[in-house]
Amino acid sequence: LLVVDYTQETNPEVIRDLTRMNLAGAMAMVVGMIFGTQITLPSLPLRFRQDYGRDDLPGVLRRTMRVLMVGCAIMSLCFAWMGFLPMFAEVPFLAKFFKGPYKEKYDQVSIFYRLSQVLVTTSLPVAMAMSVSLRNRKLWLLIIWAVGLFAVSLNRGTVAAGALLMFGVWASRSRLAMAVFLTSATAIVCLGSSIYALLGIIAVPEDFDLWSEIARGAPDIQDHLTFLGAFDPDRQLTYGLTFVGGLVPSNFAFNPSVYTLAVVNETSDISEIASGGFRLPPSVAGYMAFSWVGAVLVPLGTGLLTGCLTTRLRRLPSADFFQQSVAVLWFQVVAGFWIEFYSLAYHGLIAVVVFAYLVPNASALSVIAPNRGRSAP
Repeated sequence: LLVVDYTQETNPEVIRDLTRMNLAGAMAMVVGMIFGTQITLPSLPLRFRQDYGRDDLPGVLRRTMRVLMVGCAIMSLCFAWMGFLPMFAEVPFLAKFFKGPYKEKYDQVSIFYRLSQVLVTTSLPVAMAMSVSLRNRKLWLLIIWAVGLFAVSLNRGTVAAGALLMFGVWASRSRLAMAVFLTSATAIVCLGSSIYALLGIIAVPEDFDLWSEIARGAPDIQDHLTFLGAFDPDRQLTYGLTFVGGLVPSNFAFNPSVYTLAVVNETSDISEIASGGFRLPPSVAGYMAFSWVGAVLVPLGTGLLTGCLTTRLRRLPSADFFQQSVAVLWFQVVAGFWIEFYSLAYHGLIAVVVFAYLVPNASALSVIAPNRGRSAP
């Protein structure tokens, strides 16, 4: 909003509303995080367990390789059945979201494909964390297989997420390394946002502008503006149904992705729309549910949960790279599922179960009493 001019495509009043909405949401989230750090969860299935160590590594390795292999095999078979790879399809955007001419074949294997996505995206970062300290050729082959599958499916974020996670854990050991990480991560995100143009998947305009091209490659802000411009709070409030709509498989009407596309395109049939739906921040998701009250209360709740669950990682072991990596993964997979309560999804719930299977000794599903007066080994 600060460096890209959206006024040519969007009503200035909508830009003003989004700016105010995000500002109010950010302030509420900060307040929530401050108060959230003072909340304790004495015995809930949300506590990260720290009393595990490298003795668990062989079992984690076996389970991770098993899950990653099964996930990659299922995904490969799905692509073989569908007969195309999104990167090399005639219309890559439609193929990426399995819309238009690609929908019929995808529908035949959609359950298996989505399951394979969850298996691979959950196990791949764990595999990358172990690959740092283990010289296991089979593990590296599985990692290459998984990264290749996500690359050809045009899932840019998944390809880089695991590597960035490992880099971030390593960088946390010094301020200089963290500065390098933040700079590199920013550059990678910008590169990823413009990768479609670099690959020639989308046309580059003659009046090329770097910031506009980055925004076009990751069009979240424009999506938010488009949604708010089409949304009518007087008749389209969801009253929280979109918070849980993603837990219902298929194109359920109150799935946030489905609902946002339906509002913007004024249709109930989204099968021909080349999009996976809009990624709404908590302020806009709250506004969609409860108008301006929700735009403040939902970020406040998100902040409370973030602050509260972050305290689960106190006394985190600082010497063991694997433990640190698993802790960050726990926060992303398990804590993240609850923090984003405004867009719960069934694949996120499956990921929680898969993570608990991969690293049971740091299980997020076990009811663990507080670790009082004892530091982690």
